[in-house]
Amino acid sequence: MRKILLIIILFVSCCQAFGQMDSLREIQLRKLFWDNPTEKWKATEIPSKWDNESAVILAKETNYWVKKLAIISVLEEKYHTHKRIKVLDDNAVTAYSQFTFGETENRGYNSIFSSNSESYYYGIKLIKPDGREELIDNSEEVREEVSHRRSKVGYNKIAIPNLEKGDIIDFYYCVESQFSMNAFYVFDAIRYFINDNYPIVHQELTVELARRCYLNCKSVNGAPELLEDSTGGNKRVFTYRMTDQNRNKLEIQGWSYPYAELPCIKFQAFNSAPAFTVIPPYADFWGELQKIKSDVNLKGLIGLSKTIQNPGYGVYYSSLKKYIKGKYGKKAMVKPELIVNDAYFFLREFWCQQPLFMEAQNGGSWYNFNMNKLVGAMSRLLRYYEIEHDILFIVPKFLGKESDLLFIDELRVGLHVKGSDKAIFITDLNLNSFPNLTPDYFKGVKAYAVPILAENPNVKEIEIPLGKRGKVDIDIQSELSLDCENSKLELVSEFNISGLAKQQWDSIVLNRAVYHREFKSAEYGKYIEDKGKRKDLDAYRNFQAKLAIQLEEGDKLRLKKMEKQLEYFFGINQPKVLEFELISSGRWFENEDLKFRLKWETGEPLVSAGENLFLSIGKFSKRGINKADLEKDRRLDIHFEGGNMISHDIKIRVPETYKVSGLENLVSHFEDKNFKINCIVDTTAGYSKVRFQQEIKSNHLDKSEWNNVVSFFDRCKDMNEKQLLIQLEGN
Repeated sequence: MRKILLIIILFVSCCQAFGQMDSLREIQLRKLFWDNPTEKWKATEIPSKWDNESAVILAKETNYWVKKLAIISVLEEKYHTHKRIKVLDDNAVTAYSQFTFGETENRGYNSIFSSNSESYYYGIKLIKPDGREELIDNSEEVREEVSHRRSKVGYNKIAIPNLEKGDIIDFYYCVESQFSMNAFYVFDAIRYFINDNYPIVHQELTVELARRCYLNCKSVNGAPELLEDSTGGNKRVFTYRMTDQNRNKLEIQGWSYPYAELPCIKFQAFNSAPAFTVIPPYADFWGELQKIKSDVNLKGLIGLSKTIQNPGYGVYYSSLKKYIKGKYGKKAMVKPELIVNDAYFFLREFWCQQPLFMEAQNGGSWYNFNMNKLVGAMSRLLRYYEIEHDILFIVPKFLGKESDLLFIDELRVGLHVKGSDKAIFITDLNLNSFPNLTPDYFKGVKAYAVPILAENPNVKEIEIPLGKRGKVDIDIQSELSLDCENSKLELVSEFNISGLAKQQWDSIVLNRAVYHREFKSAEYGKYIEDKGKRKDLDAYRNFQAKLAIQLEEGDKLRLKKMEKQLEYFFGINQPKVLEFELISSGRWFENEDLKFRLKWETGEPLVSAGENLFLSIGKFSKRGINKADLEKDRRLDIHFEGGNMISHDIKIRVPETYKVSGLENLVSHFEDKNFKINCIVDTTAGYSKVRFQQEIKSNHLDKSEWNNVVSFFDRCKDMNEKQLLIQLEGN
């Protein structure tokens, strides 16, 4: 009893000490940042070249370090940011009138057995032009929450009162963490962008690491190097520093890949494990102790490929192997394409059908699935059938080039299989994906390939094909009827959507009801089994009844989502979808296109003008973009997502007492090396038919093409505003 009481007293004492240490740390940090400032932290003047900027960052310092605390086995990670900003105009006053922080609430506990904590500190003060300093009271902060992925994410904000032009804001924000040192520890990867939203007079980045640490670090896109600094004289700590002067601002633009294009220093620290701890088989991916690793470690990629193939995929691989062996037999001479396609669809359906199983709905295990597991299971199967293949390690376009690979979290995995006619690339997985359909951010990218059947594999580079666009991505056939009395349009539209554009519409059109109805039970049912049927028949029937209600509600929700999609796609306010018919889900090789028919109505494009009507037919050419929404000064390259070939044929039917005027004014044609826009009119069939066509020929354009991009969207906007006159016969 005395021992238990002693432990409780020690625990309470440690918790109280933690709170006292926390307050002490706030005082220590305030002195660290604000007492005895160096000359750069006293600066008030800015270079004359930046007189017209909204604000200028006079000084910026970021310090990151990982150290082991003395005596006890605890790792300490700290990330400190300190900025001194001069506010020059009203826009900057508005921008800095409120500060938002991800966290400020400290949490964790210390005990005599272990330490695990995460602490947040900040301080803000204003320096007036006459030198007066005003400290912002932290007690005035307000905590708010936002919804993010079905959970609440908290953040804190604090107002900066009395902020005026000419003021200087001096603030710091610190995150300090402690971890029990009982395993090989991988710290979060950090990307330090050299440019900020405002010009920077002076900035420094310092990284300090304890002796038994690894450091992956690389400067990309023209960023200055992080260099070793041996002036400190502390042999237990390794220091690296970057200093930079007079850096112009560079705001992150839309339609760009900031990680792949902005100057950035990216780094990640690791701490070696204590004795007798199992080291991950791919630890050599992280280089050597106490040395910066900035190149791609090919040996590490081979280690990663072995990890992906380990037997930890349980039910997926065993069920997959039974299915393929049942269909093709053992070690059969089968075309690789057949094995790959059947294995891919089987694993996709196994993953897809799980939410519809009673077991999963009642708290049973819903197996997490991703590309790593798909590649791992398929690679093991291909090894069994001795089919030549590579595991691919790919860096997406939006993260950088393959030669800039540094972090494990930059990698995406895929498969390259030697087919009988041509190579097969598996690079994507979702509920509606296909084996050989490559996302745009992988097309034309070089990937590292590890040959799996080789006894001593050598990593090679393989370029993922660009692929060819064989047809229109979005083809719409509509019949438009006018209800002149009610100033309303009624449309019956059939959509045919293919390629990458299909992926953008799948989430709107395809729901759980589609997956439930399309499950090929005759082929997969023996291997992808709902075990709930065998456990409790009554419970299973109740679940099926509830599921039927859920699926019906899902169909109703789809109509609402479709209305939002039409509003976004055409820019037409409040369309109403009356009927929906799915013709083809496009989830199988039998028909790879998404096809559906809509009956819908809208009143916005029709405006009365006495006895006549104006029909804004251009609204159906796809939504235009206002110039105000486009960027004025392009500094980064321009990237468009897939689905950039669009065709819409519209048959216009008007009441017998009306006629259509102005069709000849719609006809237009423009085409250059990057863009195409057409409007074709046909009246030979006894009714008026209008065809709108738009095409963006390349998904990637250099920043020098920005003016042409603006010009193209101006043409689209002009087309979007075209009108027809619907007038009474005889007028």
